[in-house]
Amino acid sequence: MEKLAEVKQCTKCKEVEPTTNFYKNGTRPDGLDIYCKSCRKLIQVESVKRNADKVLSKRHNERAKKLGLPAELTPSLVTYMKEEQQGRCILSGLEENLHFEHAVPLSKGGGSTFENCYFISDYFNATMHDKNMFEWVKGQLNFVQRRFYNVFVPMMAERNGMTPKEYEAFVYSQYHENEKGIV
Repeated sequence: MEKLAEVKQCTKCKEVEPTTNFYKNGTRPDGLDIYCKSCRKLIQVESVKRNADKVLSKRHNERAKKLGLPAELTPSLVTYMKEEQQGRCILSGLEENLHFEHAVPLSKGGGSTFENCYFISDYFNATMHDKNMFEWVKGQLNFVQRRFYNVFVPMMAERNGMTPKEYEAFVYSQYHENEKGIV
């Protein structure tokens, strides 16, 4: 006689599925999750999206604290920064694959602060590494250089209470100090 597969109804999608389509959960009377595996994955993706700014601020603050640097990011501050940039890369204007970046890298003494952070495309993030952004931009296309000097630098200067020229001098000073071993 053939044994019938055990089934269970998912409380999210209401589908009746074999119990093998549910993760184990020892706290439940039947030992199974209340959601099927597909719904559980969707719930996790939604949770990550909903908490992305919290996770981002926590991760960057932890990195800065380990190095003894300022760590002042909050989820609401990260959200504000995204909104300030209209959810776009500050240099390309693209909305896809944004990365959180430090103007003065942590390795050069920059902290995880509103005054030092912004969003940039994954391509620019990968090519910049911990280079001085004022040197890095010289090798970029003209439209990127224009956005850098006309949008990015004034934004970062304002955040730091400086003129664009003062901000450029400040960034260079961070690299020169760290070349001498000063953090």
